Amino acid sequence: MNVNGFLSGLPALLGIVGFIAYQILQHFGKPNAIVSAIVEKLRLAAPERVPDQRLTASGVDRLLRRDDSLRRVISEQDFALLKKVLNQQFITVLVVYLLCGGLCVLGVLQYVKQQNATKVTDITVVGPNEEHTLVDLDPLTVNWKSEGESQRLRVYLENILNHGRSKIYTVGSADRTVTFCPDDYQSLRTVREKGGRNGFHVVLEAPDHVFTSEGFDLIVGVQLLLVADRTKATLAAMVDNKLVQGYSYEAKVVLPQKKSLTPLVFGGTITSKMDWPLKKPDSIDWQSVKVVFLSPLQDRAFVRPSFLIDQSLGVPPSVEQPKCGP
Repeated sequence: MNVNGFLSGLPALLGIVGFIAYQILQHFGKPNAIVSAIVEKLRLAAPERVPDQRLTASGVDRLLRRDDSLRRVISEQDFALLKKVLNQQFITVLVVYLLCGGLCVLGVLQYVKQQNATKVTDITVVGPNEEHTLVDLDPLTVNWKSEGESQRLRVYLENILNHGRSKIYTVGSADRTVTFCPDDYQSLRTVREKGGRNGFHVVLEAPDHVFTSEGFDLIVGVQLLLVADRTKATLAAMVDNKLVQGYSYEAKVVLPQKKSLTPLVFGGTITSKMDWPLKKPDSIDWQSVKVVFLSPLQDRAFVRPSFLIDQSLGVPPSVEQPKCGP
């Protein structure tokens, strides 16, 4: 049993312990002075008819009801006091039973509520194709496991250092997944150097509980942008639409030709950006163009090719957008 399960059942445990403690104290505790005085009178008058063991107020009352001669030994005042003691003990017992019973019922209700409460575990974040190297140019998919009653969750990414929050998506706990696009969290990224890291975690807010993932690093990605028009093609390394100055890398641009099996290949070692003139741009199958990043090898994890091709070359504007949200 976990801590929450134990705490939810604690009122019932306290009720049972309290009931047992009351019974023990009632049996072995200090006797009532009025009852003791009446029992002493009865034992002096008829010792053979009064048991030796300790008698409670209810025990004395039963004894007097069974034996009229013993009843005549005590005065009306003593009998009235005995009745008063019985009434007080009845009220005390009733209150104790109600309190113990109430604690037991409360414990059971709390335990049942805790067992049916929403539980979210195993919160993970992955990139495209279940990639575990997370780059801030990619959509991020948050997955989790859930049990218990389904509740609405407010899900967002939070910067660990400055506690900035991404766009918030509201989903059902039973949905178990939500995707954040780069635009949803781009304003939270404080580190902007190539290959730098920003620390985040995922927060899932239920109406009565907050679930938080372990922290993860989001790497600053490099956009390897191919820009082409009718006169030239340019390959540039960009971060936040700005050229990465002094960045040396090796890459190839592969331009398939419409009427030839041999593609045009440009590239090599490039510092920040490089231009290539285009002699016959209409002969190129621009929709099949590829950019291949070769080195540094350690940068492959966070370099992402992208394309900006002039529409006059027969390439329609891209309308494909990553699916964001639930």
